[in-house]
Amino acid sequence: MAGQLPAKEDDPEAYAKALKQQRLDIACEIYDQLTAGHETSAVGLTYLFWELSKQPDLQKELRKELLTLEPAIIYPRSSQSTELPPAKSVDNRPLLEAIVTETLRLHAPIPGIQPR
Repeated sequence: MAGQLPAKEDDPEAYAKALKQQRLDIACEIYDQLTAGHETSAVGLTYLFWELSKQPDLQKELRKELLTLEPAIIYPRSSQSTELPPAKSVDNRPLLEAIVTETLRLHAPIPGIQPR
């Protein structure tokens, strides 16, 4: 992006204007990325919970699988500990992986064919 700016010494006013526009472009891009991630996550989770709500037996199986995590995820917590299971151990839960993958297959949060 720096190559797109006019030389500061040649035209300080044009440089300041281009720099301001560049900063605005970056801010807009960051906002777009944050918004896109927020909305797609919300849509995906909504469909996941909807699918789970239709299958109580699957909910029970998933609950059993998640209770095997260490430290256990139990609510309400018996202590003040805020420790959560490592992400790697959550990723290694086959039923959770299958449910998330199938939900995304059935209800993609964004239109079109996406690489898997």
